[in-house]
Amino acid sequence: MIFLWLILWMVAGFFISYKTKSKAMIIGGGFFISFFIVTAYSVGIEQKREAAYRAEMAVKAEIEAKRQVELQMELAEKKKIEEEKRKKEREEKRLERLIEIEKEKRKASQDIAIFKAKVFEILKDQRIDIVKDIYLNPDLPQEAIIVMKPIWHSRNKHLKKNDATVFWKLWASQHSPSDPDHSRVKLLSINNDRVGGSRILAGSLIWVED
Repeated sequence: MIFLWLILWMVAGFFISYKTKSKAMIIGGGFFISFFIVTAYSVGIEQKREAAYRAEMAVKAEIEAKRQVELQMELAEKKKIEEEKRKKEREEKRLERLIEIEKEKRKASQDIAIFKAKVFEILKDQRIDIVKDIYLNPDLPQEAIIVMKPIWHSRNKHLKKNDATVFWKLWASQHSPSDPDHSRVKLLSINNDRVGGSRILAGSLIWVED
């Protein structure tokens, strides 16, 4: 840039020498003219550099924005695929559970008939008439519902709990011998009030009314 300035200074001084013979005018005029030209040229170059830099930054920003959009789309698609996969797995598990419940219902319907026959046979042999009916809970296939006659309520609590325990053992051995606590019993009065049976935690946890 300095070399260019010196050249311009010499050229400007040469042209000024045609108008005046004053060395001061030639040197000073050449200096200012060349300085002005060099300054204007430098400003122009700097502006072009700035424009080029801004253009480059704009292109990079556009590329980065597109990359971010593509990344977001990729993440959204991945999330959608994962959600569909989880939904499919949940549906498969739900269907498997429904199949298991249906299988258990079919088995339970057979088991309850056998259980009912055993209970009434035992009571008949012992000449105890305390059970009115036995049927399967339609909403809980592992639960046998036993409707007790009014005379049963007059028995002491120890005997009533023993009755309920015997009922549960018979039902568990018939319906789920490998997992006794899965089987449950519910004792009801003829008025459909609950008077004993298995607790929530396990089938073997038996309670009866006082």
